Amino acid sequence: MILIKEVIGNEVSEKIHLLNSYLPFSANAIDSLEKYVNRTKFLLDKEQKLIIVIFESNYNKHIWNSPIVWVFGYLECINNIFELLLREYPEGFIILACGNNFKPPKYENLRLYVEDLMILKELKISPKRNPLKLDERYALDSLTLSTDNKKEIDQSELERERNFLKERETYGFFMEGSLISRGSIMSNASGYSGIGGFITHPDFRNKGYGTDLVSYISSIVIKRGNIPFLTVRSDNKIAISLYSKIGFVKIGNVIFMDYKTGSIP
Repeated sequence: MILIKEVIGNEVSEKIHLLNSYLPFSANAIDSLEKYVNRTKFLLDKEQKLIIVIFESNYNKHIWNSPIVWVFGYLECINNIFELLLREYPEGFIILACGNNFKPPKYENLRLYVEDLMILKELKISPKRNPLKLDERYALDSLTLSTDNKKEIDQSELERERNFLKERETYGFFMEGSLISRGSIMSNASGYSGIGGFITHPDFRNKGYGTDLVSYISSIVIKRGNIPFLTVRSDNKIAISLYSKIGFVKIGNVIFMDYKTGSIP
C-alpha cells in the first residue's frame, strides 16, 4: 500500500513545481491549484514520485459534474489510488492519468479509454471567420449544444454552465441568433494553455466552423505567449485529422478513466 499525504496550506505553492516535468498536460492541474485552491486537493506519496490533484468540480454535468483527479507518475499503483478515491467519492469520479507502468484497475462501473495529447507545433490555418466571446448569458445556448434536445435542462445544470462561462474564456459562432459552435481556453499555466470543449451543432458540421474556432482560439493563445495543447480520444479520427491540419502534433497519451459518472458514451 502506498503512503499518500495531503499537502496543505503554504506547502502547496512550494510543491507545485513538481508538476513541471509533466507539462504541458499538468498545466490543467497547476491552473486548478493556483486558481481554485478552495476546490482542490494536492496529494503526494512518501517519496514524491506520485502526484495526485483532485479538483472538486461543480460544472456542466455532461462534462465535469464530478471530482476530476489528475494522477502523475508511477501508475502501477493505480489500484491503491482507486481504493482511496472510492472511500471519499463513492458516487463517482474521473481520473486522467499520465505516467509509466499503467495497469488497468478492475472495477465494475469503470470505463476507460486513451486520449492523444497534442500540442500546436505551427499554426497552419488562419480562421476565415472570427467567433464572439461568450459570457454567462449564453449558458442555456451552450448547454443545448452538448445535451440531447429531448432532455429537459434543470436549474442546477444551468447554474453550473453559467459558472463555467464565468471562469473559462469561451468563444462561439452564431447563426440567425442561435449558438451553433463553441470552444474554450480551459487552463493557463507555465507557458501553456489547454484548449477544449469544442462542439458544433450537427446541422452545421463540415462547414468549417470547428476549424475556424480551433484556429482562432489557438491564435489568441499564441499572441499571449503561450503554447496551445489539447487532448482528444485516440479513436476520434475525424477530430485528430482536423487538429493535425491546423498544426497540432501528438506528443503522448493520457489514460482517461470514468467511474460511475457516465461521461463516456
